[in-house]
Amino acid sequence: SSAPDTSSVPDTSSAPDTSSVPDTSSAADIPAASNNTPLAGDSIIRNSILKSSMAVNDGYYNLAVRLGGKLRVMDVAGGSLADEANIQVYDGNGTDAQKFYLRNTGDNSYVIRNIRSDKVLDITRGVAENGTNIQQYSYEGLSDQRWFLEPSGDGYAIVTRVSMLWGIPEMVLDVAGGSTSNGANVQLYQA
Repeated sequence: SSAPDTSSVPDTSSAPDTSSVPDTSSAADIPAASNNTPLAGDSIIRNSILKSSMAVNDGYYNLAVRLGGKLRVMDVAGGSLADEANIQVYDGNGTDAQKFYLRNTGDNSYVIRNIRSDKVLDITRGVAENGTNIQQYSYEGLSDQRWFLEPSGDGYAIVTRVSMLWGIPEMVLDVAGGSTSNGANVQLYQA
């Protein structure tokens, strides 16, 4: 999943090992309602201004986006367990394909792990460019699998750590074309 342009970037943070995040299969394992609220703004999305990242408690979340008055959540396509499975938005259906464990790595960046597949959100080929696909992949500890949560509207923008390391314009998770359809692709886009 990593391209040479980001795989050679040393990860100098003292991030704890996240490989032991529990794989739960029932909603009963999700912490209290305060940790069950969606992370959302008017979109996941654009127009956040980079500030120091705001801390969010480690825990289980549905990552939601409001598009054209419709609420959608991030979802692993087909509930796949495979590396390189696509991340999309879909109506909330309560499945584990839509539940993610956020873990602060110690520098206020987060690893976002799907609890069904035990894979993390990953930038395809590690390339931080407009339109780059977001997929799930086995945890490797690289910057293309770490994210900052920046206040935006009534929620958060999810910003790639690669932006911070390379000093490139802030790249955030985005729904392709602002689509309101189930199955719409999640990609990177410059805020």
